Amino acid sequence: MTTITRTTRTALAVLAAAGLALTAACSSTTSPGASGEPSDEPTSSTSPSPIDSAPPAAGDPTAIPDDDPRLSDAMGAPSFPVVEWAEAGTTLTVLIGGSGSAACVPTPVGATVEGDTAITVEFTPPSGDLMCTADFRVYGWEIPLTEGVDATQTVEVTVEGLQEGAEPTVVPLAP
Repeated sequence: MTTITRTTRTALAVLAAAGLALTAACSSTTSPGASGEPSDEPTSSTSPSPIDSAPPAAGDPTAIPDDDPRLSDAMGAPSFPVVEWAEAGTTLTVLIGGSGSAACVPTPVGATVEGDTAITVEFTPPSGDLMCTADFRVYGWEIPLTEGVDATQTVEVTVEGLQEGAEPTVVPLAP
């Protein structure tokens, strides 16, 4: 019985040592450039990086970064949504206010030119039984138009889908 116990203990010790060696090998921080010196060897990552992500497809809304001054400037807006030209006649900036809970924020779908002086911006409202926080923050997107419009005229922008069952909001966009 003593021999079985020693054999078992030895086997467990060998397995533990092998596990530690494997763990150390998998989590090694020794890679090109890890010493702080530059390296010409490429490195790879298994996790996506926001910088390495593919650019949005043409016509897709692009989120405005949290540190963009347009978001903080809009905090004092008398009402939302706020619609402005990002690029006159071709790209809109749409800012909305809402909960700090990202799941409670509508998702922009895109913008469609409806006429010489009319654009519809569509959102998909959040769905489900959500717990939304009461903290207020501003979210924004740049949304390219399906075709250009004359930005020298006042354009009526209809924003739909901010809330389930809510009426669309019409925002006049001055030249």
